[in-house]
Amino acid sequence: MSVMPGQNQKDIVLEAGGLRLNSAVAGDIPISPALLKFDIMTAGPEANRVMVAADLPANEIITLNAGTYHIISRFGSINATVRADLRVEPGELTEATLYHHASEVSFKLVSEEGGEAIADVEWTVKTSDGATVFSERGAFPATVLAEGEYLVLAKLGDQVYNREVQIQAGSPREIEVLSTIY
Repeated sequence: MSVMPGQNQKDIVLEAGGLRLNSAVAGDIPISPALLKFDIMTAGPEANRVMVAADLPANEIITLNAGTYHIISRFGSINATVRADLRVEPGELTEATLYHHASEVSFKLVSEEGGEAIADVEWTVKTSDGATVFSERGAFPATVLAEGEYLVLAKLGDQVYNREVQIQAGSPREIEVLSTIY
């Protein structure tokens, strides 16, 4: 295109649009933006997908060519992931909220229900098939877990205490492991 002296006007249609992503826990429970990251990939068979943008924060507007994209929403860093294919229309802002079936959880080893957390505990969380998904040392560790059954292990010195838990989508919750048996 050449621009000449005088009045110039040319309408150009860009085949592009915007995309703004957010996530919530099933039931419209908001998720802290600090715990969310999004990846945008080209659509199509998984083996042929190409990363377009990685580790985007929630609510950021990204400009993309019009078309269909594969979106991955990560809530926390362990196993709470949601995927969706979204279409970006030319000249429009597409806003989408993806719903996770997960919950924020924190752990504490206590000598009695509702008691104070015991310090210097080595924590391990395993899935129902025995895979370790979380391990940390401390009095009050926290993470995000997808819905499912888990075994929580709390090691204090040579003693290991455990509790089986069922994680359901919802508000943050605290899981107590008792250091005594009644």
